[in-house]
Amino acid sequence: MPYAVNNPSYIKNLPSIEWPGEQFKHGLHISIQVSGDSMFPTIASGDQLICKKVDDFKSKLRPGHIYVVVTSDGVVVKRLDSIDESNKSITLGSDNPIYKPYNEVVSNIIQVFEVKCKDRKSVV
Repeated sequence: MPYAVNNPSYIKNLPSIEWPGEQFKHGLHISIQVSGDSMFPTIASGDQLICKKVDDFKSKLRPGHIYVVVTSDGVVVKRLDSIDESNKSITLGSDNPIYKPYNEVVSNIIQVFEVKCKDRKSVV
């Protein structure tokens, strides 16, 4: 449920684990499993991502970085191509060239998480 991501009691009641390393000691981190091929070859379907919540995302997004973007329509993993201050929108792109970039109006975004690392399960 995308709308629940900003609900502190919802977040507090989710299962949690502690990750080793200084980079995980500050801020809210989530882990998600990717479904789909839009970010292949950088991120594959089945990869587990560790992501950090971007507080005040309207001013802290950086082009070229990969984010998990939560909107009322769902959750996507995309690379931020550009920020259009005048239209108050961002352009999100895929690393897989068969998918075209698209604009997302900032007011439709519920939350943003920056992808910090991934775990790819090898196929035997």
